[in-house]
Amino acid sequence: MFEEKHTPIVAKTFFHRKKIADIEPAVIHKAMRLFDTFKFNVLKSHYPNLKSVNEFAASSDYLGGIELVIESVDERLKNEHLYAACLQALRRVASVIAGIEVDYEGTKEFYASRMSEVFKNKKVYITDPHGDGVGVSQNAGMVSNELRLDLSGKDWFVFDDNYGTSEEKRFIAYFNTIASDLKKKYEEVYLIRNERQLAIYSFEHGERFEPDYLLFLLKKDFDGMEQYQIFIEPKGGQLLLSDAWKEEFLLQLEKEAVPVKVFVDDNHYRIWGFPFYNAEQRDKEFKAAMARVL
Repeated sequence: MFEEKHTPIVAKTFFHRKKIADIEPAVIHKAMRLFDTFKFNVLKSHYPNLKSVNEFAASSDYLGGIELVIESVDERLKNEHLYAACLQALRRVASVIAGIEVDYEGTKEFYASRMSEVFKNKKVYITDPHGDGVGVSQNAGMVSNELRLDLSGKDWFVFDDNYGTSEEKRFIAYFNTIASDLKKKYEEVYLIRNERQLAIYSFEHGERFEPDYLLFLLKKDFDGMEQYQIFIEPKGGQLLLSDAWKEEFLLQLEKEAVPVKVFVDDNHYRIWGFPFYNAEQRDKEFKAAMARVL
C-alpha cells in the first residue's frame, strides 16, 4: 500500500519599497491622526519653519523621505497594507520626536513699541479677594493702615488703583514715599502695573516672564532725553528661591539688553531690572538699586 505524499506549498513573498511621499495622503493622515505628536502645534514647537501638517507628511525634509520596506504575500499592495506599514513607522517617529528636548534662547534686542499698543484697558476677574491680597483695592477699609493708599490722585501711577498682592501693595506704599524725590530729578515718572500684557524672555533658555511693574523715568540729556525702562517684581518670601532665575534675568538686563529704535526720536534708552522687592528679605538690595536713579 502506498501513501500519497503532498509537497507543502510555500507562499511566495514579495518585498515592496515605498516612500511615504508616494502613498496616498488620506492613508498617511489617517495614521497620523492617531498620535498627538503629529498635531500641528506640537510639530511647530519642534520644527519652527514648518508651514503645515501636509508639508510634514509629504516633504522629503520630514516624513516624505522615509522609505518603507513592506513584506507581503500579495504582489500588489493594498491600502490596508500601506496603512499598517505607516502606522508602524509613525509610531517610531512619534516616539523619537516626543523625546526631543527643545532649547530656546531669548533675543537681547528690545524693540520699541508705542505704549498704547502694549498696555490697554483690561478686565481682571479675581475669586475670593480678602485681607490685603489679590483683588482687594489698596484703598479698601480692610487693608492694613501701613498699606492703605488712595492712588486715584497719584499722577505717577498710571491706573486709579492697585489690586495686587500684599507684597505689591507694600511696594506701592514704599514707592509713594520716594515718588516726590524722583520727580525732582526726572521730567516724567510713571509706574505701570503689567497685567500680563508684556512678556520678556530669559536670554539663556527663552523662559517667559511677565514682570509685575514697569517704571519709566525720563529726563533731559545733553542732546535730547534719557529714558529708563526698569522692570520690577515684588515677590513673596515663599517664592524667592523657586523664582530665583527671574531675579537673575532681571539683573542681566542692564548689561545685556540692547534697545533698538523703531521710531525716530532724540531719546537715549536704558533697560534695567531691579532685584526682587521683598520688604523682609530684599529691602537693602532693592533700595540700593533704587538709590542709583534717585
